Amino acid sequence: MNKRGQVTIFLIVGIILLFVSAGAYMIINKVTTGSFLEEEQESHFKEGVGAPLVSFIEQCIEERAVQGIEIAGLQGGFIFPTEDDVLLTEETLIGYVYKDKTQRVDTAFVEDELGIYVDIMLPECIQNFSNLTHLYDVTEQGRFIFDREIVSEDAVELPFAFHSFTDVKIQENIVLFTTQYPLEITGGGETFTLDTFAIRIPSVLGNALSLMTMSVDSQADNNMIDFRLFSKQEPTVTIFPFDTENTIYNLYYGEENLPDVFLYAINNNINREPKIIAQDKYFLKVNEIFTTKITVEEYDADAIEFVSTDKNFPIQRDGTITIMPKDVGIFDVQFIARDAFGGETRKDILFVVERGEGEVLSYAD
Repeated sequence: MNKRGQVTIFLIVGIILLFVSAGAYMIINKVTTGSFLEEEQESHFKEGVGAPLVSFIEQCIEERAVQGIEIAGLQGGFIFPTEDDVLLTEETLIGYVYKDKTQRVDTAFVEDELGIYVDIMLPECIQNFSNLTHLYDVTEQGRFIFDREIVSEDAVELPFAFHSFTDVKIQENIVLFTTQYPLEITGGGETFTLDTFAIRIPSVLGNALSLMTMSVDSQADNNMIDFRLFSKQEPTVTIFPFDTENTIYNLYYGEENLPDVFLYAINNNINREPKIIAQDKYFLKVNEIFTTKITVEEYDADAIEFVSTDKNFPIQRDGTITIMPKDVGIFDVQFIARDAFGGETRKDILFVVERGEGEVLSYAD
C-alpha cells in the first residue's frame, strides 16, 4: 500500500474516533446536565412550594427515629425482642446483649432495628397526608413497607420478612436516617417526584454501644467485671449483679442526651466461687492479741466480702481477724467468702485458746 492510501485510512479512522468521542461526550453531558437539572428542580421544589410537605415528612421521620432510639436505650439495643432476648425484672424488660456465649447486639443489629421501626411507624404519622390535602395531591409510588391491612399487633416478627426502606448509620455522637419514600406530588400548579429524605439526630447511642461491646468482651472473655472500663467515661455507670448468672449495666447520660440511659444485661453463668486460703487450726493465748488475715483464690477477680458465723471471732471485709480471747477452749468457727455474684465458699477453722503469760503475739499465714 502506498503512503497516500495509508494516510487516507488514518484520516477515516481518526474521523470515526472523533465522532464516537463527540457522541459519547454529548450523551454523558446530556445525562449529567439532565441529572443536574432534576436535582436543581427538586431542590427548588423542596425550598419553595414543597417546603411544608418536606418539613412534615422529615418531622415524622425524626419523631419516630427519636422514639426508636429511646426504646433501644431502655432495652439494650432491642426494639422487637423475643422472650428469649430479654431478662425479666420486676420493673422492666432488659435486653441480653450477650447470652449463651454469643454476643447478640452490635451496631449493625441496632441499625436494622431502628430502620424497621421507622418503616413501621412512619405511616401512622403520615396519615395519608390528610392534613395537607388542601395544598397537595400526593401519591405514593410503589409499595412502601408492606400493605397496612396485613399488619397486626400479634405479628411481632412480621417486619423482619421485609426489606427496610430506612437506612441507619450510627456514629459516635450522631445517628443518620435515610428513608427511601418515593412520592409524586402535585401542588401549586406543578408536579414533582421526591424519593429520599435524610435527617441527622444528635445521639450518644454510638458511644453507649462502644462501651457495651467493651464490657461484653471483658466479662465474657475473662469472666470478670472490669470497672476500669468506665472510670474515665462520660456516663454514670451502675452495675447490678442481678443473680449468679446475670449482670445488669446502667449507663446514664443525663436527660439532655438521647438516649438518656442505656440499659443492658449480660448472661454469664460461668462464675466460679472463691476459695478460702487459711490454716485449719490456730493457737491463741488468753488475754493476748491475735491477728491474722484470710485470703482467697478468686478466679474471676470479683469483689469479695468476708463473714464470720461467730461474733466472738469477727472478720473485717478485707479478711483481717483481730481478737483477744477471754476464755480457754477450742472454738470451731465458720468463715464465708462471698463474691459479687453471690458465689460463696465456707471454711471451718479451729481456734485453740490456751492460758498465756499476757505476751502479745501475732500469727501470720
